[in-house]
Amino acid sequence: KVESSDKSAPKKPKTDEKKVSVFEGKVVKTEAEVQERDGYKAKLPKKNSDGVIVFKDCKELRPNLTPKEVLQAGSFGGTYFRPIKSSVTGLTYNKQWLELPQDWLEG
Repeated sequence: KVESSDKSAPKKPKTDEKKVSVFEGKVVKTEAEVQERDGYKAKLPKKNSDGVIVFKDCKELRPNLTPKEVLQAGSFGGTYFRPIKSSVTGLTYNKQWLELPQDWLEG
């Protein structure tokens, strides 16, 4: 969603107006709920015996941490959880973490 400070403005904000994208989807607790919400039917990749996550369709990608583990380890120093201004899109993104399974943010 893009919000504009002028409620009577057309859907596309003017370039001089502050543009904010706020997550408006359903907030869910688990990965399974995210898959259902987003219509993702494939099985999620799993770690092999070496602790590497295996992607059948992208063998060169070999992470050893899941997104949940990365977030729970404190990556981004909490900066993901504040409004973020993109120099690429020109938008300020706010509350985008709500799209994540909320159990990723516990701990």
